[in-house]
Amino acid sequence: MRRYYTKANQPALLQEVASWIGTPFHDHAGIKGAGVDCVHLALRIYQATGFLPEGLVFPDYTLDGGHHQTESKVIAFVEGLGRFAAQSVKPATADWCPGDLLGFTIGKVVHHVGVAVDNLRFVHVLQSNRVAFSSVLDSTWIKRLACKYRPQQA
Repeated sequence: MRRYYTKANQPALLQEVASWIGTPFHDHAGIKGAGVDCVHLALRIYQATGFLPEGLVFPDYTLDGGHHQTESKVIAFVEGLGRFAAQSVKPATADWCPGDLLGFTIGKVVHHVGVAVDNLRFVHVLQSNRVAFSSVLDSTWIKRLACKYRPQQA
C-alpha cells in the first residue's frame, strides 16, 4: 500500500487544515469560516487536497447518535468509500502519518473524527467550539481513540 500523503504533498494538507482553524461548529455543515462538524471537516479537507471527489454526502445523523447507536455511521461511511486502509492504533503514536483519519468513541460507537497533522496532533471540531488542534496524548482523546484509517492512492 502506498501512503497518500508523502513529504511532497504534506504542505497542501497542512495549508488546507490551517485555512479551517477557527471555523465554528455547526452540525451537518461544511462551510469554511461559517460552520462545520467533524465529519464534514475531514471530508472537505480530503476533497480540497484532491483525495476524495466533490459531491460525496455523509449520511444523516444526530448529535447524540454515539450514545444510542449500536453501529457507527462514521465507520460505515469511511469503509464504504474503499479509499482508506485500517491501521492499528496501538500504541497510539506508532506509524502516524499526516492525513490519517482518526476515529474516537463517543458513547457506544465511533462518533467523532479528526485528521492527523503530525505525529501527535490532529485537527477536529467539537460541538460549541471551533476547529482547533488537539494532542492524541491528551487524556480525553487517548482513551477514546478507537481507529485509524490511512488514505490510499486510487
